Amino acid sequence: MVTPPSLRRLIASLAALLPPTSICELCSGTALLGLDLWQTLGNRICVSYHGIEMDNYLCALSKILLFLSGVDHFSVENKDALSFSLNEHSSCPTVYIADLPMVGSCTLPVDKNDPLLSGKQTSLYSDWAFIRTVWKRMRPGERAFFVVTNGALVRRNEFLLRQELILHGQVEAVIALPPLYPGHLLPMNVLILKKERETTASSRILFADLHHSPDRTGDRSAGLNQDCIENLCKTFRAFRQGEPVSGAIQSEAVEAAGFSLSPPLYLAASSEQQSVRLGDLASVTRGVQLAKNQPITPGPCYLLNVRDIQDGQIHYETADRIGHGTATWEQKYRIREDDIILTSKGASLKVVIVPPSPPVAYISGNLTIIRVDPRRCHPYVIYEYLASAAGQSALSLIQTGTTIRVLGVEALKKLTV
Repeated sequence: MVTPPSLRRLIASLAALLPPTSICELCSGTALLGLDLWQTLGNRICVSYHGIEMDNYLCALSKILLFLSGVDHFSVENKDALSFSLNEHSSCPTVYIADLPMVGSCTLPVDKNDPLLSGKQTSLYSDWAFIRTVWKRMRPGERAFFVVTNGALVRRNEFLLRQELILHGQVEAVIALPPLYPGHLLPMNVLILKKERETTASSRILFADLHHSPDRTGDRSAGLNQDCIENLCKTFRAFRQGEPVSGAIQSEAVEAAGFSLSPPLYLAASSEQQSVRLGDLASVTRGVQLAKNQPITPGPCYLLNVRDIQDGQIHYETADRIGHGTATWEQKYRIREDDIILTSKGASLKVVIVPPSPPVAYISGNLTIIRVDPRRCHPYVIYEYLASAAGQSALSLIQTGTTIRVLGVEALKKLTV
C-alpha cells in the first residue's frame, strides 16, 4: 500500500530538521517515502539512499524511479527487511524510515539471543519485530520514523520493549494521524525513536494529535495540509531545544500510565474536558444468547467466551469453533478491529481491545462489545480508561450480583467517562 503523499511530506519535513547523510528505508516499496525525504533535503548535502524490499517487481520499479529522479548514490536490496545490515564501517548519520501499518496482525518468534525478551515471551507482532531490528542496528545520534497502528502503542505483548525505550529516554515523539489511507480508514501513528549516547533519568516525549487538522480528499480519507505540517515542525524545533510546548510529557507520567504510548491518553488528560456518558461515544452490545440445549455446529469461525480473554489478549485457540453466523450475527456480534470487549457476566472483570485483522469471531452472551465512534473519541482513550484503576472502580460500582457479577447494557451506556 502506497504511503499517502501528505504523510510522506510530514515525515520528510520532520526528518529534515536534523539532516542525515544517509536514508535507510525498510519495506521500501516504490521508494516514494525515501524519495520525498531525499528531495526535501535538497542539495545541501550528498545524501545516499538504501532501500530494502522483498517484492521483486517493486524492487526493480524503485530502482528505475530513483535513477530517473536523479539520486546519484542509491541501492535497493531484494530481501527480508528483518535481516538487513548496514556497512559497519560507515560513519554516515542515517535516518531510518518504515511504513508498517498493515503488518501488526502477524507474529514472529522471539530471537533466542535477545537478552530482554528471551525466556519472557515467545513471539512479537511483526511491527515491533521490525522496530526491534532497526533499534539494535542504530548508532547513537540516529533517528527512526515508523508508521504504526494504534495497537503497536498499547499492546501488552510489547510491554517490555516500550518499557525499555521509555525508561532509557529513547522515544522522542508519537503523532496520532487521521485516516489517511484510501484503502482503509484505520487511524495510524508516527512513532519517532532517537538513539541517545547517554540515557537520562528523566526525559520528555512529545505527543501530538492531528485528527483536527486534515484536508478532506473526497474519498473518505484525509490529507494533512501544509500549515499543519509546518506548525508541527515549529513545535518540534521548540521541543528539541528544551522549550515548554503543549503535549510534551515527562517520561515519569508515561511510566505511571503503564508505558502506553497512545497520544490521546495524555492529551485528553492535560486538557479540560467535561465528562460524558459512554453511550454518547459508543454503541454497547451484549453478545449472542444461545439456548442451553442449542447445538453448536463446528466450523471455521470462533465463539468467544470469558475464558478466552486472558492477560489483556484474546486467545482464539481456547474458543469454541462454529460455523458462520446469520446476517444479524455479522452486524451485531462479530468483532472488529478497535472493538473493546468487556466481560458482562462472570467472576472477574476483564477488558481487551481487538488488534488488527481479527479472524471471524463472535462474542457470546457473557461478553459485551463497546464500539467507539472514532469521530467522537479515540477508541484507545476509552480502552485505557476502562483498563485503569479508576475505570475498574467505576465498573465495579455498576455491577450487579455478588459471586457472578453482571454488567448490564443500559448501565454501561450511562457510565461516565
